[in-house]
Amino acid sequence: MEATGSYYENLAYFLYENRLKVSVVLANKIKYYAKSQNLKTKTDKVDACLIADFGLSQKPALWQPLSGDYRQLRDLCRERISLQQARS
Repeated sequence: MEATGSYYENLAYFLYENRLKVSVVLANKIKYYAKSQNLKTKTDKVDACLIADFGLSQKPALWQPLSGDYRQLRDLCRERISLQQARS
């Protein structure tokens, strides 16, 4: 799957917890892969097929979840930054 902000994360954790293999790929890698395939059309269906093809041909590493402590710390840091920005 494509990493899109934090939106992918809940699905990745769900799949991992249900013992399914999942890879998470940065969006720019998919973008450059699309360019290499000379794709110009951009629809959800085309994107889904492109990501699937990328997974089959490039065999990206399997996603590993963050430890609970690390994930909690990261979320707290993000919240702190958000609050600081709201104050300014």
